[in-house]
Amino acid sequence: MIIPLSIFGCFIENFLLEKNECAESSTIRPEYCYRYFSGIEIQDGELLMGDAEEIPEDTAGKALALIGRPSEEILQRNAVIYTVQKSERFFYEVQKAAGKLLELDSRVQEILLADNPFADLANAASAVFGNHVFIHDSGYILLAASSDPPGDEQWEYNEFQKCYVLSEDIISEFKCNQDYLDTMDTHEAAVFPADTFGYRILYRNLWENEQYKGRICVCELKRLLHPGDFWLIEWMENVVKLIRKHPISAEGQRFHPVISMLEYLLNEGTVSRKQMDQILVNTGWTSRDRYYLVSLFPEQPDDLIRSENYQRQRLAELSSQFCILTHNGRFLLLINETVNELSISDFRYHFASSLRDQLMKVGISCVGQDLLQIRQLYRQACIAYQFGSYQDSTFWVYNFDDYRIEYMISQAKGEFDAELICRPELFLLQEYDKDHTSELLNTLRVFLKWERSIARACEELAIHRTTLLYRIQRIEQLTHLNLDDEEIRLELILSYKFLEKEKFRY
Repeated sequence: MIIPLSIFGCFIENFLLEKNECAESSTIRPEYCYRYFSGIEIQDGELLMGDAEEIPEDTAGKALALIGRPSEEILQRNAVIYTVQKSERFFYEVQKAAGKLLELDSRVQEILLADNPFADLANAASAVFGNHVFIHDSGYILLAASSDPPGDEQWEYNEFQKCYVLSEDIISEFKCNQDYLDTMDTHEAAVFPADTFGYRILYRNLWENEQYKGRICVCELKRLLHPGDFWLIEWMENVVKLIRKHPISAEGQRFHPVISMLEYLLNEGTVSRKQMDQILVNTGWTSRDRYYLVSLFPEQPDDLIRSENYQRQRLAELSSQFCILTHNGRFLLLINETVNELSISDFRYHFASSLRDQLMKVGISCVGQDLLQIRQLYRQACIAYQFGSYQDSTFWVYNFDDYRIEYMISQAKGEFDAELICRPELFLLQEYDKDHTSELLNTLRVFLKWERSIARACEELAIHRTTLLYRIQRIEQLTHLNLDDEEIRLELILSYKFLEKEKFRY
């Protein structure tokens, strides 16, 4: 967790603090808080605690938490929060505040992998806010609440939906409450006045693709809200984005923690193999099974966004074998080939037409044997779509395996000119053809294409066997190439592929 020094100061209890202007922009990591001693060296992001009188005047560029007013020299050259209350307990309170924030941050990975991550997040955040926290979705369904909820009468248990929903009376009141209606368009942390409930509520709306998805709320009951709470609820909003609930069928209920874990990995998170296998155990999967990832690209993305739940349900109806994820605004299907015995060709045969009917194009990764590589599988699926939709725009399904060579060549294409990466013998043949009106360059290409099959090469070139053998002999005399060498043949084939991308004429 990285937090502005001025915001960190808000969480230090029992002391009145002052700060300088640099404290607003300087950031620290709560886990690095050190007591000053002579000669100590601290790095960027670390916080140095001490008495103002003991800090050397030449200290510069540091983050400081001090007892007593520091000199003007220290204030001008450092980011500083300080108290004029002379008490060694100040250092204890600094470390206590750091400990609370560190505990919350350290629990994020555990929360993301939990069966009910919203509830775990609400309870963990409540300990830092010092107030009740709850989260609801756009339909006023209570997703989570910390363990000390106020006003239980506000929420009614819906037997059909098996969840708590805000009472109809309060929802009706909201529709007539201009203060509440004004909150529906906010995209940052704000405060709802105390008129309705008798206490203020700090809230942060949840948005996805400009669609309102719900709200995080912090009730001002036990302590007054402070600026640090605004920063903390924004931090919570980022965590909620990763663990939002998915409306999946009862058959897919066992995938809840798996979905949270995989979306966390896709968003640059890290998970150990042991943690992954513990999460997978209830599904019958292991991290070393054979997997491939299917990324869906809607031809009408705006419609997909507006009907996300509907589209997810349609995908779930195709097969219970899919683990349905979302990332970067699109749906992904993770398929365990080992358990489901569904190969990529089987997937194309059984499901491609259904996805085409939903106006979706499909990029498919290669098959991997390590689920920890899911980000790479996702990248492959996107590359397959990128190359496939450009080269074969009339197709609907694109396999990475079909564009592997093109991708490898593209990585070199932007860095080197053809003359610096292709076998030079090809340019020698090109010049020879120009001078002698021959076709040696194309002859070698076709010969290699058919794996040196004389019959097939003669058929494509429409020449006699004797002519082909003469040309190959002439090519070997001019270039001194050993066409029996497998590596040389591979380099030549890749060079031809590269030249094709350069619109090279044979």
